[in-house]
Amino acid sequence: IKNNPNQIAKTLWTENNDGEQLTIIRCADEKDEAFQIAKRIKKEVSTKKLSLNDIAILYRINSQSRALEEAMRREKIPYKIIGGVEFYRRKEVKDILAYLRILSNQEDEESLLRIMNFPQRGIGNTSISKMIGFARKLELSLFKTMSRVFEVIEVKERIQKNVKQFKLLLDKYIELKNELSLGELTSALIDELGILRIYKEENTQESKARYENIQELLGAIQDYSKEHPDATLEDFLAEVSLIAGVDQLDEKENSITMMTVHSAKGLEFPIVFVTGCEEDIFPLNPKFDSDSRTDEERRLFYVAITRAEQKVFITYARSRYRFGEVAYQSRSRFLDELDPKTYAESNGGVGKKTTRRKKNYYDDVYQESYDDFDQERRSLRVGSRVTHEIFGNGKILQISGQGDLQKVSIAFEDFGTKHLLVKFANLKLV
Repeated sequence: IKNNPNQIAKTLWTENNDGEQLTIIRCADEKDEAFQIAKRIKKEVSTKKLSLNDIAILYRINSQSRALEEAMRREKIPYKIIGGVEFYRRKEVKDILAYLRILSNQEDEESLLRIMNFPQRGIGNTSISKMIGFARKLELSLFKTMSRVFEVIEVKERIQKNVKQFKLLLDKYIELKNELSLGELTSALIDELGILRIYKEENTQESKARYENIQELLGAIQDYSKEHPDATLEDFLAEVSLIAGVDQLDEKENSITMMTVHSAKGLEFPIVFVTGCEEDIFPLNPKFDSDSRTDEERRLFYVAITRAEQKVFITYARSRYRFGEVAYQSRSRFLDELDPKTYAESNGGVGKKTTRRKKNYYDDVYQESYDDFDQERRSLRVGSRVTHEIFGNGKILQISGQGDLQKVSIAFEDFGTKHLLVKFANLKLV
């Protein structure tokens, strides 16, 4: 913090004993970063007899949370997000997913209502209500009603034309769904909708966050497509539904805390992970901002590392999916300003995997657990009683697909029927 020229000199002291050195971990990418954090959380909890409540993960921007959330779920580490919402529950992410759900299932009226006037196309609630009334009267779906909107005389002609254009757009991408990859389909749709351009032109902190979250969703889709080249849009949506279902459960009392650095002001935790310590993330946009902005970023970094009472882990990635492409990152200048005597450096997955994303980092990490489950997976039968860690006990109604794409339909006692990918469901025979 002394590198800030206008910083008021302070001398901080504590009655505690000397703490441990900081640990700086160099990671291959955001997925490796998230896995390294999950691995060290488990180690700290097991060796130091700490509670998960004693641990916090801090990030500079909200879009960083997606990879972290996925790693925590995979490692079965409960978490809560302070001052924000889980990635797949953010408005802009839910908007894009609603479009994808309509391409998959035109009878999904909830998703259709969400996107009918997003982005704004002049179709107001009154007109939508008139179309719903027409649909109910003729026992049609709302999607089919859009093709007959000119028969809904209560809807103005101008709005009828807007509805027709919207229907043609959806029809176009329903056809393209069978021709394009999942990543290509989503990118083309977002581009034609102009959503990213809209958020970019708004140029507010909120719109920038929404822009980055959509780009992060595109990264998640590309990851999924490369890891599951034969997977369909329906497969991806099924996995997202499972993730969102987990997110919506009540927060567990014993859980790690995840939040932005801004949200962490005034809070303290025995162990803190400060993530994404790279140029253009922490500090944010150093190339285009003034010295005063860099000074503010340095103050935030100071806030981040001083949230820890006992131990600080700092992570940075050599590459990261940002703004629709893989960006090769440089470590934050703030790390070079630390006293070398105060930290030790460690490599995460750097050097262990030299080809990015052609093979999932988790393939090796979780191979052992998958192997353990193979025998049980082969034993699954229609009618089998199984238990799921979130949804509880249920009965298998249907099994389809093979290998990593094998899916099951299960009637759960408390959650109704769910459609799950066996690979990720971690089912146990009862």
